Amino acid sequence: MIPHVRELRLANYRGFRDARLPLAGLTFLVGRNGAGKTTLVDALSFVRDALTQSLPTALVKRDGIAEVRSRFAASGELLTVALVFGIVSDTRGRSETLSVPHGLDGPAAGTSGRCVYGFSLAADGTVAREECRSTIPGIPDFKRDASGIHIDAPFMRPKVDPELLLLPLLAGGDNAVPGVRVWRTSGEGTTSGALEWSLLRDSLVNLAVSEPDPRVIRQPSPVQALVPLERDGRNLADVLDALSQNGFAPRLARIGERLERICGGISRVYTATEAGYRRIFFEQVMQGQSQTFRAASMSNGTLRALAILTALEQRAWPSLLCVEEIEDAVHPGALAVLLQAAEEATEPDPEGHRTPFEVLITTHSTEVLSLPQASGERIRVVVSRDGESTVHGLARGVVDLLEPPESVGALLRINALWPDDAPLRIGGDPLVP
Repeated sequence: MIPHVRELRLANYRGFRDARLPLAGLTFLVGRNGAGKTTLVDALSFVRDALTQSLPTALVKRDGIAEVRSRFAASGELLTVALVFGIVSDTRGRSETLSVPHGLDGPAAGTSGRCVYGFSLAADGTVAREECRSTIPGIPDFKRDASGIHIDAPFMRPKVDPELLLLPLLAGGDNAVPGVRVWRTSGEGTTSGALEWSLLRDSLVNLAVSEPDPRVIRQPSPVQALVPLERDGRNLADVLDALSQNGFAPRLARIGERLERICGGISRVYTATEAGYRRIFFEQVMQGQSQTFRAASMSNGTLRALAILTALEQRAWPSLLCVEEIEDAVHPGALAVLLQAAEEATEPDPEGHRTPFEVLITTHSTEVLSLPQASGERIRVVVSRDGESTVHGLARGVVDLLEPPESVGALLRINALWPDDAPLRIGGDPLVP
């Protein structure tokens, strides 16, 4: 089973009082400066930080609960972050239909259910509610609130600190609760429910953000354990080295081929270790001769493009990759290569060699939005009015205009990219499927 993140839901998270962000495989997030695009990306990082580090640490990184909880929240209202997952049984299917603007998604083969996981925080930052609701056979529901912990399976009831989340404990691993074992019985025998919860946890902790900083990429990086690509790309050399190992050569080859299309003449990218540090090297053909350059000699655009391409091909597939301002320092002619790579990452591989995942791109660029990948159903517009941020699809009239040669970018250029009047709201309990 492959968990796909299909929707983000927020209640009282900073400027978002009630909002949902449905994803469309490849999704583009647009809006004016300060509208709330960065907040949506941060909410995804907040969930990951709360599960991998701890909830108190995730709050401290954001200057405390007072800076995260909406300033317009009434007394007693909770801050809630929830994610909707579609679970498919193989790489040939997409997740099930969600209520999204203008019917973005249709039912697909391989669908085996849907799951909502989220948590609500009180004004003091403690967990007031945490819940997993699933229609997927084998993943038990659980609920934690003021009345206690309730799990839809026989188990030993753990005691959990109100400042910690329950999911990483139930999912097992290093943070497992001693003595807690959740079992279910199926027609195929008895298996551990922790396995299925670990799939959900892994999807949440594999939410990734890419905002490469060429300044840190140019620096040699200390050799470290295999980890996902960091947001700023500081461990890019490590991730590229991991891709050079057995079984991952096709991914590294795709990165090289795409980078050559962006920066002509580059024939190879590789890493070398010197005194405990890894460096990135480029081989480039110039006047018929192969020249070798260190990352320190390469342009900002080349390094950013390499980092984004690597984020899409890294050894551990993300469940969702957010690329911030994909156009930054990249030549407009190279954007088509990056968007094609992003689109391919969201699509099943006919040979089953790729696990598709969601890609969310934030952009202000008319060049990005003029490319064919930026179709109307993939656009989400973030709007801020009187301090409240909302998410919208495009207005129906705008979608109807999007026939070649008209494009989303062309409409943005003349300030005619109008959002739908009705914002995308949760319209009820955020933790209900």
